[in-house]
Amino acid sequence: MADDFYRELGPAGLAALVEAAKTRADVALARRLCRGAGRVLDLACGYGRIALPLAAAGLAVEGIDLDAGLIAQARRDARGRGLPLRYRVGDMRALPYADGSFERVLCLWSSFQHLPTRRDQRACLAEVVRVLAPGGRAYLEMTDGGTPAIERRLAREGRGPGRRIARWRLHGAEISCYLHNQHTLSHALAPLRGATWTVAHRTVHGVRRLTAELVRDGGPGRQARGRASG
Repeated sequence: MADDFYRELGPAGLAALVEAAKTRADVALARRLCRGAGRVLDLACGYGRIALPLAAAGLAVEGIDLDAGLIAQARRDARGRGLPLRYRVGDMRALPYADGSFERVLCLWSSFQHLPTRRDQRACLAEVVRVLAPGGRAYLEMTDGGTPAIERRLAREGRGPGRRIARWRLHGAEISCYLHNQHTLSHALAPLRGATWTVAHRTVHGVRRLTAELVRDGGPGRQARGRASG
């Protein structure tokens, strides 16, 4: 389970998985995506790797993560720097925020791919749309499961829906990931209501990532519209 993996890894172990240069690239991307926004939600924020520097840059950021230990560290770091950051422990499939609370929702790195079923993924996506203000934007990124190497691995070892789930070992622990390609991610987004979405690729710190960008509609209840690009 992903929650067990992150609990064992802890804040220091999680921080050791990412280079400082990648964090700088992620923060620069997040700042561009949040330009002109009011409230920002860092979804699956971990120990505050992105939320903390965004708050330091003057953005009104909140963070949420399922792991209480990571949130505890994030709160300590925010207090230590005197930043007005709010963090909650919570599930991305049932967000504890009112409708229309945020102008931006970010889900960086690979947290979305730890949701193991299409039902879980669609619940998360519906919650993201719900907490966005009209005209608000969400950005999710994940491993590109459409590369030839990953598609070959999934053909050999994949399990679960569409045989898209693979196991990975990091720091001696095992974690499962649902590895979307453009087609499967578009399929997960298709039933959404109230948003326009685009599935595409973006290169971040030299690595091609699979992304979904959503824009909340102004009116309620309309079927989502979207496309895959690039």
